[in-house]
Amino acid sequence: MLLPFTVPESLDVARVGGKGFGLARATQAGLPVPDGVILPTDAYRAWIAPHRDAIAARLAAHDTPQAKSAAVVAYLQQQPLPASLAASLAALPPHDYAVRSSGSAEDLPGAAFAGLHDTLLNVHGADALLAAVKQCWLSLWNAEVLPYRERLGVAHDSAAMAVVIQQMVDVQADEAAGVAFSVDPVRGDLGNVLINAAFGLGETVVAGEAPVDEYRVDRAGALTMSHIAAKPQALVRAGTVALPVAQQNQPAISAAQAAEIAALARQAEAHFGFPQDIEW
Repeated sequence: MLLPFTVPESLDVARVGGKGFGLARATQAGLPVPDGVILPTDAYRAWIAPHRDAIAARLAAHDTPQAKSAAVVAYLQQQPLPASLAASLAALPPHDYAVRSSGSAEDLPGAAFAGLHDTLLNVHGADALLAAVKQCWLSLWNAEVLPYRERLGVAHDSAAMAVVIQQMVDVQADEAAGVAFSVDPVRGDLGNVLINAAFGLGETVVAGEAPVDEYRVDRAGALTMSHIAAKPQALVRAGTVALPVAQQNQPAISAAQAAEIAALARQAEAHFGFPQDIEW
């Protein structure tokens, strides 16, 4: 039922969704991707099949996306998940996991569902994993998703959700994480990688919720610009922690680390054939 990133089946985008496909392809290209598995869309389709008429009736009975979403989610929340799924999740090694939605139309050309479906971090234990998978499945029916899917001409009953279950990296408050763009999207600069970085986990960087350092690295690996932000806090597994005053204005990464991250971003771009943004 669960597909490791390393198996050929994980490259079937219709089964693993855009996010799952990208992670599996990067893994199989030799990029340093944390271990993980994908619950394919087959599992969602089998679970949802008996409920299609009930869902259609609830969509037809309401006028607004918010009301449609609330009715469908309330109904599906009451439906049990398969025992076979619970057993598969219980067999995973004991780690903290990121459980990430991977919609069948997400992260693909012409669609931008990223951010509309759910991701859960620091999920531990079989019961929590099962609940997180269900939340990801239900996020296919989020109020923001329904009108967007309609604008794209994607039928609600054709959409499906895969779920990525990936081991969390244990980043401490004196370590760094962030995002790198293989080309600078702010300035339209094809010659420089843009890196955003902060202390602790990268979720605050991805969400734009806190000050971040900004670095630009040219194709020779030289640091061409850095802007160091005041970073009073860091997000770690236990929650948000205050940073020592002496650390707050320090660079989150060194010039050598920026060059290494830039090289990974360009390696991803070379493999996929178009500009990439990566979380590191």
